[in-house]
Order: sequence, then C-alpha cells, then structure tokens
Amino acid sequence: MKHLEAVDNKHTYYMVKFLYACTTEEFRRTADLSERKVKQNQQQAEADLQSYVNEVIENLDSLPSEWKVTYEANKEADYLTIAQSLIAHCHPVK
Repeated sequence: MKHLEAVDNKHTYYMVKFLYACTTEEFRRTADLSERKVKQNQQQAEADLQSYVNEVIENLDSLPSEWKVTYEANKEADYLTIAQSLIAHCHPVK
C-alpha cells in the first residue's frame, strides 16, 4: 500500500477488518491446531494487523477525512484499539 497513488477505501477497510478478526478469540477457536500453532498464528495475525495499521497511518492523506479524524482521536491507543475504531467509524462509501 505504501507506493499506491490512490488508496482504495473499501479494500483498506475490509483488510483492517479481516486482519483484526484474525486476532480475535472467535477466530482462534475455528482453528483445529495444537496450542503452540494457535499461539504462533495469533502472534503472526497481530504482527500483520500492526503492520497494516502502520501503513494505513502513513497513507491517511490518501483516504477519506474520517480515517484521519478517527486516527487523531485514537492515536495514543494501541494498534488493536486503533483498528477497532477504524472499523467502527470508517465504513467504505458505497
């Protein structure tokens, strides 16, 4: 996403939503894996979400204004809280 001139609002929203969902307990329960593998997957999901949120932050100027407003209101929070806020307040334009 870093080098795109135009950031797709829908794609960004659904990627944040998907990556956040991968970090939830409900998602972890769907995996029929060993405890070690579940923990490893959780760590990877959290790293992926954090990386993507950082890229979203770097590209706020290319997204609709509510993305920047939402980020500014939550910028002191952790990346999970920022992702939750983006999901709640930055629905894509239909």
